[in-house]
Amino acid sequence: MSAKMVMCSILRDEEENVVDMMRSVEGLIDYYCVGFDRATTDKTEEIVRDYLKDREAFFYHFRWKNDFSWARNLCLDMAWGEFPDAEYVFLGDGDDVLHPMSRPLIQGWKENPHPNYLVLNAFVYLDPDPYGVPMLFYPRCTILAADPKIRFKFASHNVIEAGSDEQLLIRDFVIIHRQKPRKRAYREQQRLEMNIPNLEAQAEGSDEPARPLFYKGNTELDAGLYAEAEQSFTTYLERSVWHEERYQAMLHLATLRMLAGDAD
Repeated sequence: MSAKMVMCSILRDEEENVVDMMRSVEGLIDYYCVGFDRATTDKTEEIVRDYLKDREAFFYHFRWKNDFSWARNLCLDMAWGEFPDAEYVFLGDGDDVLHPMSRPLIQGWKENPHPNYLVLNAFVYLDPDPYGVPMLFYPRCTILAADPKIRFKFASHNVIEAGSDEQLLIRDFVIIHRQKPRKRAYREQQRLEMNIPNLEAQAEGSDEPARPLFYKGNTELDAGLYAEAEQSFTTYLERSVWHEERYQAMLHLATLRMLAGDAD
């Protein structure tokens, strides 16, 4: 019997994107748990409620606290409370689209999940060009088992508490993350004003001083802060033991050095 899967989404001003996201997972999701940010100013909620009117869905509202992990954990709690027979969560952001070639992979996972893994990580391709080449790509936890010890932590990046041996990264599991101009402008401001300072504080004051630097480097690279990104990735590689993220950091670092004209 196929495992039940609930999609968790926290949404704000996603009217341009959200239908594409939900269509991309059509037929793979059994339940929907959707949180609407009270600061939303467009028709996101109206569009989502209409799209899901014939599906098993739970809706709620929340006030943004500048803390992604708090918002993610709230959505998880809502999902497990409303749909206790769901065995997995699929995290779907409003500007995500599941790559069509990844659909059989998700269906196969539902039919034959691996019991040793609590987290399935996808590669996120950020704003791919017309040839499908992304400006930035990175691993991100996307499917989570119904286990109470899986919690997100840190305000500006959703690090999870599951150990590295309980996670699986599948390179063919791809999420396309496209941002419309209005939303991208908002996110760029958020990265500069909230994410980078928070990640700097995490690197200095947490028990995981390396991993925040990986996400800080990604944020700086996306924001065009190339010198800062190079420093973050270099320091991260001096400290880290997370193999898949090390691989990713080395790729980004090599790209940055090539852009700077350093062929070595």
